[in-house]
Amino acid sequence: MSSLQASTPSTVSDAPASKSTLMSPMSTPTPTSPAALMIAAPAPPSFMAASLPPGAVGGALRGKIAELHRLAESTSEWIGPSMSSGVACYTASDGTPSCRGDGVVPFPRKAMLELLLAIDAKREMDPLFDKGNHVRRFDVHNNITYLRFQGQFGVAPRDFCSCTHWAIEEDGTLIIAAFSTEDDDCPPVNGIVRAQLHIGGWVIRPRPGISAAARSKPGFAASAPPAHMDPAIDAQGCDVTYLMKSDFKGSVPSFVTRMVAQKQALQVG
Repeated sequence: MSSLQASTPSTVSDAPASKSTLMSPMSTPTPTSPAALMIAAPAPPSFMAASLPPGAVGGALRGKIAELHRLAESTSEWIGPSMSSGVACYTASDGTPSCRGDGVVPFPRKAMLELLLAIDAKREMDPLFDKGNHVRRFDVHNNITYLRFQGQFGVAPRDFCSCTHWAIEEDGTLIIAAFSTEDDDCPPVNGIVRAQLHIGGWVIRPRPGISAAARSKPGFAASAPPAHMDPAIDAQGCDVTYLMKSDFKGSVPSFVTRMVAQKQALQVG
């Protein structure tokens, strides 16, 4: 849902990327394709060195990033997988409204980032998405976001007020982490149940591709750019994990919870 858009990786534009426009092979990128843009303009160091929001929100975010990694890198807290449309789908072992989806996408990290940060593009990925907006922008890496989702089978619509953070880590992994927070400019809405997102987000790892072979040659490492700046490192696409652990609040039938969780996991596909 939980939830890639700039001419350069360190800025975010208002024009959303379309998922359909990204569904193309990357072996021969055109001059205007996301892959070509990444090759033409390698990411500066600021693409990795993300700041944290101020105050208590920033303090909470540190723990949420660690939790996102733990849940994405281990299956000990998940049941599954079951395969659907090429996605390995998991549900939480504690029975909470949670899901995880693992898959491979044929896009570079920059294109993924543009798509996932574009609120208007969420309708293409999540059929339950209704509306949303950015409430507060701390900097290019951090903002407060409002998202509303449609009700199903007589269940009232739900909404979330969340802090969203993205960063490129030292090994080249792109993370997008989100969790519920409170903000005076994001009050509850009459008739909408305010749900709680404990943790949600994406862990997007570049596949080795051509870069790994080059890096394995003697003497290459000394002159090689760091992984987060190497424009060829995701030329073969990315391994992607999406997950969310939430509390929908109120009374929600178990079959609705399972249906929503499965649809969320399939966003990876």
